[in-house]
Amino acid sequence: MQVYERLSCYSTREDWKNLTNLLQEENIIKNENGVINRQMLAKLAELLTRRNISLPMDLMMLILKCFMDSCDKLLNKPQQLNAINENIQVNCWNDLYKSISEDDKFWIDNKNLCDNYFPYEGVGQWVIDYLTNNLSKINDEYLKFIKRCICLLCNIICVSPQYDLPKFIQSINFNSTILKLLEIDDKLVRHPLCALIHNIIYNSKETIFNDSELKLIIADLIEDNTININPAYDSIMFLVKTSPKFLSIVYNDLSDDRKLNLLEMIHQNLKDIVYDNNNDNDKTTVITNEGIIFLKERFKRRSDLILKTEKSYLDGMEPTEVTMLLDILALISSNEQYNEIVLQIDTSLLINALYLLRAFHAAGKKDEENNFTPLLKLNDIAPNSSNRTTDPEKHPAFGFKAGLVRLIGNLVHKHKKNQDTVRENDGIALLLDCCNIDARNPLILQWTIIAIRNLCQNNFDNQKIIQDSSKIKTIDSSVLQSMGRILDGDPQTGKTIGVVQLPKKE
Repeated sequence: MQVYERLSCYSTREDWKNLTNLLQEENIIKNENGVINRQMLAKLAELLTRRNISLPMDLMMLILKCFMDSCDKLLNKPQQLNAINENIQVNCWNDLYKSISEDDKFWIDNKNLCDNYFPYEGVGQWVIDYLTNNLSKINDEYLKFIKRCICLLCNIICVSPQYDLPKFIQSINFNSTILKLLEIDDKLVRHPLCALIHNIIYNSKETIFNDSELKLIIADLIEDNTININPAYDSIMFLVKTSPKFLSIVYNDLSDDRKLNLLEMIHQNLKDIVYDNNNDNDKTTVITNEGIIFLKERFKRRSDLILKTEKSYLDGMEPTEVTMLLDILALISSNEQYNEIVLQIDTSLLINALYLLRAFHAAGKKDEENNFTPLLKLNDIAPNSSNRTTDPEKHPAFGFKAGLVRLIGNLVHKHKKNQDTVRENDGIALLLDCCNIDARNPLILQWTIIAIRNLCQNNFDNQKIIQDSSKIKTIDSSVLQSMGRILDGDPQTGKTIGVVQLPKKE
């Protein structure tokens, strides 16, 4: 008896034991050359979608595996399905599968129409319906079955044309089933589920989830990213880069820690793009303009929170959020494409940054030492420093001043109006006063030099202010001494002051 005849016989008699053995013993859907026997695949689909039967779990697992194994060879094309049967309805998938499985000439007669194609729609709908009705009781065996179901749905979407999702995605039960699956706290399920959500988002012209559903899904994806489930990260970043309203929809309803996790994801993605020399930053989409505006406005509204941490760390995570927002804006402003059309045109952002820098700088000059006081010795933040009572790097003010200088420098780059705004608000003198070593703000000296350079580029009025400035004092020599260097020279005789190495002790 041929394999197909045995398959049909066991299926008709509902002989699940022999059918299970047949599927375990032979790869019945592929020949030795790896070609899919779609007639047998249709027979399995007919069995799976047959009404009023109860298949054993191990048999369903084997049938689903056959469909998963076929997806790398076949495509799911809705237009092909319409050509086969223009009157196909969701409730008669079984009739379709039965007709094409029993007609052994069908696939030959329709070779040009159906080459490398199989109608997976009905199988996908069966999976959704089955999961919808069977998620109340979950054990270890059923978790494996759920994983296989999700993987099959993921594969079906992969072999469907982009922006032409299978119809079962639009079924009434689909979105609610996805939300129920997200409640399962098991990595075995969550990894393929994140991949499924990613494929849906990537292949949709518009998100199929409403705002409330999207908020719940993104909150879970953020959690999944913390345990290194990569599709969760990819899904969120795809929305950040393509969906104009994404941040405005989901951000405010996230918990504080999830806000920080989301900002960290955006920041890391920006760093990967900005610091990748192989990327053309002017052509790489990092975030939508609407997303940048959302983050920019939130920074302006909440940025003064950082000033309240002068002597202590505020309860909650708001100051850290402000720090991360600044880091993101500083990175985005280094991309001329986004800087010019979104950030530089906002004069209030520049004035806000100048105000913060002035307040931050003034707080650091107070007689009483605080979290804004510059650390002039690099070893003050060394792990084994005897002068170290707290860890400056753990305070949200760490690096904030340097971040402000960097943002200001980017906002004035090749922008005459912003250059003038800094001068009119006494910002040049402020920046010059920041031109000192500060271990609490790594690279602030370098960012300040770049900012001053950008302020003076093609701006005579700003250049004149620099030229008319006079030196009041030099850098504290104790800093240089700790580095094995000392100032040398005589300013009264006009000899240039330089930095030379200290003489070695005998």
